[in-house]
Amino acid sequence: MLFRVAFASLALVTFAAGAEAYSLASAIGEPCHERLASETLRAVRTSLPDAARRIEPDENEQALIDDLPFTIDEDIAELAGASLLLGVRDNDLKGRGAEEVDQLASIHGDPDGQREHCLRRPEHDEPDGSEAALDECKRFLRERFTSALAALDDGGAPDAAKRVDLEVTLSVRGNLDASLPAFWVRIGQAMHALEDGFTHTYRTEDGMRVTAVANWIDVVNKKYDEARDGPPHSQELDRCDDPDALRSLRRSLATEASVSLLTAALDPGVPVDQRGASAEVIFDRYLSYEPGCTFQNAWCNAPERAYADDAGCACTTAGAPSPAPNGGLLLVAVGAVLVALRRRGGRRVAQPSRAGRLAAGGAACLAAASLALLPSPAAAQTPPPLRSRAGSRSAPAPAPAPAPLPLRRRRTPRRRAPAPRPPRPPTRADARRGRRRRPRPPPPGTTPTEARAPTSPPRVAPRKTPSRGDRRSGSAPRSRRRTTTWRSPAPSAAASA
Repeated sequence: MLFRVAFASLALVTFAAGAEAYSLASAIGEPCHERLASETLRAVRTSLPDAARRIEPDENEQALIDDLPFTIDEDIAELAGASLLLGVRDNDLKGRGAEEVDQLASIHGDPDGQREHCLRRPEHDEPDGSEAALDECKRFLRERFTSALAALDDGGAPDAAKRVDLEVTLSVRGNLDASLPAFWVRIGQAMHALEDGFTHTYRTEDGMRVTAVANWIDVVNKKYDEARDGPPHSQELDRCDDPDALRSLRRSLATEASVSLLTAALDPGVPVDQRGASAEVIFDRYLSYEPGCTFQNAWCNAPERAYADDAGCACTTAGAPSPAPNGGLLLVAVGAVLVALRRRGGRRVAQPSRAGRLAAGGAACLAAASLALLPSPAAAQTPPPLRSRAGSRSAPAPAPAPAPLPLRRRRTPRRRAPAPRPPRPPTRADARRGRRRRPRPPPPGTTPTEARAPTSPPRVAPRKTPSRGDRRSGSAPRSRRRTTTWRSPAPSAAASA
């Protein structure tokens, strides 16, 4: 249990610092992926209303939608929209809750899962690491796009009867397997990887071609060398609130690519067996590699280097010490986990899960430990040691060691008898007991000594119980001692004659 608390605390600080690309709706991150997917679905329903039609949920499915751990807009609060958002979130969560950071550590640290975010694997080293990472990312996109096309009906529209079981974590009911339309789940997983391709890569000035792919797994494993492993993952590039022109361009391109991908999967004017070729055109348009950018030329003087994390990701190399966790980040993490226990959007209060309580306690423990490790004010103000004056030929002699104190025999203190306790003042109970125990006055005509002399009653011999024969004959009781009576034999007839 203690190990889980410590691990959850460490994971909370690590993943709060940007373990994902566009963040998910949680107590730590903004709903970037949900927002981009919602905008994509609205745009496609405007152009293809019949192909991207709504799926009205039944009673059980409506209960699932009402129990989602994030806020869903009213216009897409139906089974198709909810399945799309759950599929988008599945790349990061794999059935876990957004606050179960102790479980998410193993998911995000899986080398086989890096392709779902267009990131490098540990073996994707320079000079061909970026191109190899892009190939794996596009391979994952093809797999999910093909699975989505297999869930279409004969008319080329999503078939609501073709389902897939997806592990999800709800606010109240917790972890369960939900049966959802397969098309919307698979296309949502593909959209997540495509959107991450704009935050995990360095790109050309127009944002259309990739010059380098970022590395996250080597950074968190403390085995990172930028010259070998490529540029590091940047938290600031994951923002979707358009803080400047570069990140605004990336967000608009990610939305444009997602709309194109969903349109290619649902376009009624293209046969189903030819829609895969349309998807390949989209992959080549937004995920093509531009060679020539290396560590030696600062990745073609990439402007993305200005968004390096403050925690030292851009300059950390193998074997270099990592900085201590930021105190402000720890306080924000603790408050964020506590806020996570309430439902976002003000719709209802969710029951706190066991992992949520564990993460909150672990973050509090880590914050307390970090504060305890901070240097004390006295230690921080300790002056530096004095140096010898310039020009002196020899250093000043060290101060003599203090003489040892003489040994003294330890005296054992004598035990003193405890002081007598003062008499306890009488109480009302004592007065009552005194009245009951007060001796009676002697009878008249006797002295006090005679009155106090005990008088013993006369001893009476115990009465013996008569036996049965005594009771019949009325004689005195016989002794219980066994006696033997000798009788002479009776005279015979001859003797009498």
